[in-house]
Amino acid sequence: MGRRKKALLCLALVALLAGAAWWHKNRILAWYYVSRLISADEGNREAWVKRVAGLQDAALPRLLGAWQKADPAACHTVESALTELTQPWNASDARCAQLLVSFSQNFAAWSNAGKNAALRTAQSLLKKNSGQPTLPAPLSKAAGDLLEAAEKSPETSVQRLFLAAALVERVPQGQWLDTCRSMASIGLDSANADMRAAAAYLVMRPALREDLDLMKKVLPLLKDSSAEVRRSAVLALGLARDLVGDDDLLALLHDPDEEVQQHCEMALRSRGLQEHHIFLGRLMSDERPAARLQVLQHLGHARDLDANVWLRRLCQDPSPAVRAAAVRAASADLRGFLQEMAAQDSSPTVRQLASHYLNQLPR
Repeated sequence: MGRRKKALLCLALVALLAGAAWWHKNRILAWYYVSRLISADEGNREAWVKRVAGLQDAALPRLLGAWQKADPAACHTVESALTELTQPWNASDARCAQLLVSFSQNFAAWSNAGKNAALRTAQSLLKKNSGQPTLPAPLSKAAGDLLEAAEKSPETSVQRLFLAAALVERVPQGQWLDTCRSMASIGLDSANADMRAAAAYLVMRPALREDLDLMKKVLPLLKDSSAEVRRSAVLALGLARDLVGDDDLLALLHDPDEEVQQHCEMALRSRGLQEHHIFLGRLMSDERPAARLQVLQHLGHARDLDANVWLRRLCQDPSPAVRAAAVRAASADLRGFLQEMAAQDSSPTVRQLASHYLNQLPR
């Protein structure tokens, strides 16, 4: 009888353990899947990302805990899994705000790589349903709290600027504006190129584009040593015609960075310049005198341009060869004009004056 009781007790214990295991199976799977995900190589990482994402909320505690690791690759992998997991969510889903609240609560415990991964994940959440004008209040509040939580971590300053840009673009006018303005001003003055580029990106937001003082601080970045900074500066100032003239942008058509050139062309087109305007502007702003000389060959094809304005600029060119060619072109144009007046003007006095000045022109 004693053995039978022991057997029954063992069976009951096994059943209890099996039930507990079944009850907690998702947590157990989360522990296993996330562990395998972090150690996965390039070949099978995507498969483990999908397995972790399939666990939905059950995987979140384990994923967030993994951001304590200092390994940037592991933190980026966790970020990918979170992005996949939250893909079906929309901005009005309460889970978005809840997730950002948990980010703020755990932020101090994470490594630098984990903190930056969290801020990037937050940005993607704020960009969901971008067709809607404003974010739900709980989500914007949670994002603002995360901005404040990250303020004490200088190593997250760049991603914090990007999060501020995503936030201020989708909140009612005036909200978080002072905070974002202060962040942008500090970033534009930073010695760190990534900070300057991110700050210029923040200034592009409609809420900050009207701030003249901030826009003036972006101006020097058009000549920044960093191509990434120049790209952001061109995009920020593209429509600011009062601050940056077309001539200032034309010079950037010869920037060493091809992407800066493309952004510059896009900015000039947004100002109403046509393809032939940009073509001539590229020639006119070229450092090579031979290229600037080509303006004279193409000027006659641009009927909507005032040739005299371009000729006047070429007459002031630093190259003697360009100035001489411009003078010859101007004289030729003027000769034809005077010949027409001398032959056809209705006033005898005007015809006489036209003939007189025609004779003064060099042949």
